[in-house]
Amino acid sequence: MHGTYVGHGRVLVKTTFGARLLAPSDDLGLMPELVAEGCYDAPFTSFLQRELSAGGVAVDVGANLGLFTLLMAWQVGPTGAVVAYEPEPRNFELLEQNVSLNHLDPWVEIRRAGASDAAGTAKLHRSKRFGMYHSLVPFEPGYVQRHMSFDELDEVEVPLEPLDDLLGRFERIDLVKVDVEGAEAAVLRGARGLIAAGIVQRFSVEVNRPRSGDAWRPFVDELRALGAAGWTFATLEADGTPVPTPLDPVLETGRASQLLVERL
Repeated sequence: MHGTYVGHGRVLVKTTFGARLLAPSDDLGLMPELVAEGCYDAPFTSFLQRELSAGGVAVDVGANLGLFTLLMAWQVGPTGAVVAYEPEPRNFELLEQNVSLNHLDPWVEIRRAGASDAAGTAKLHRSKRFGMYHSLVPFEPGYVQRHMSFDELDEVEVPLEPLDDLLGRFERIDLVKVDVEGAEAAVLRGARGLIAAGIVQRFSVEVNRPRSGDAWRPFVDELRALGAAGWTFATLEADGTPVPTPLDPVLETGRASQLLVERL
């Protein structure tokens, strides 16, 4: 086991890459796998360990508790930088504590906001038992039918800001990880300035058609526009190795834990 209960509704996890992580003890999303395995999404973990290096810059959109924020910071070190976006108040509190717990504050910036296509506010749809499922996209009927016997859903107003607010701060961003449970299209729209300026080198986005709802078609349009502009696509092998893939089969499947979108 990789975790132990430390009181106040929290579990302390030792990750496979050495960081310490506080997680809610009642969470049914990330917490069980973190405690059992010490990581979540092993292929992406291996990918980050292989691809990010000292002095790099990474952005974690939908940072949640900070698992990948910590790993990114671990990899780029104090000569690099990580910017993490997390709008949900409970997750943000743990993200903030996890960054401090691992003494990464000097090169990790935490934004208490959701990344979107414009500044403002919006309703964040939340699950009480699955903290990784919070989204600006409403829960699909299938989720409600499957989980409402033991889950509770609510909404909270959260601030939004576009990734283009980072323009002028970094000459190069090596990776932007986007995991926002169906709201990826708005994140990509809000990064068009960074893309046009040649600053972002690679995105990693979750593809989840059922969770995207009405935002699926705009998401497809954003991916196709990147493909038309010469960006390439890849999925990850079990060991984290990128495997080039055409976009259409991924869209037909409608699911990919991590789709890499890379500038040529």
